[in-house]
Amino acid sequence: MAAPNPQKQFSLAIVGGGIGGLYLANSLVCQNIHVHVYEASPAFSEIGAGVGLSPNALTPIALQDSAILGGFNRCVTTKASSSECGRFFIFRYGMKKPSADGMVEGQKICEVRQSSETSSVHRARFLKELVRLMPEGAASFSKRLVGIEDKGEEVLLNFSDGTEARHDAVVGCDGIKSQVRKLLLGEGIGGARQSSQGDIAIAGLCQRIKL
Repeated sequence: MAAPNPQKQFSLAIVGGGIGGLYLANSLVCQNIHVHVYEASPAFSEIGAGVGLSPNALTPIALQDSAILGGFNRCVTTKASSSECGRFFIFRYGMKKPSADGMVEGQKICEVRQSSETSSVHRARFLKELVRLMPEGAASFSKRLVGIEDKGEEVLLNFSDGTEARHDAVVGCDGIKSQVRKLLLGEGIGGARQSSQGDIAIAGLCQRIKL
């Protein structure tokens, strides 16, 4: 990152145009900071999964930028029943064979509740709201990062299409396979290489009536 020049407007490059990158970009724009998003894909896109935000995550959004909060609220999913408000997780016995203590498939084991509601949105819908808030010309597409050079007073970004860009700083928002992290830290142990920690998460959908 270059030392700030009081005669020049600070310019930040954001690599990655997902929810994280666009949220950061919009948050900084509302603070009059010049940003530019570089996305490797031909257009902004997001997988069709959901993301949940707890009350302590929504509070800073409300304080920071009401426009982002408004976009979130336009696509938020609420609980169908008021009795479910405050429910964070519910655990049910999932095996077809009854347990040793007599539990049968679908029987509730326990639930975790909280004082306020955790809100959920469809990732692609929330991304569209963030895209709508982006300033005109603040993003470039088909820009796959291949190099980062620290030039002292600026950072030079090199892309696979042969183009380059110069900014005061760069932030990597390009996901678990981050090219920014790879270029800065390398792929060795302690660097950008991912390794299994032995944890497995399984998600699924079922009809509400079956619960």
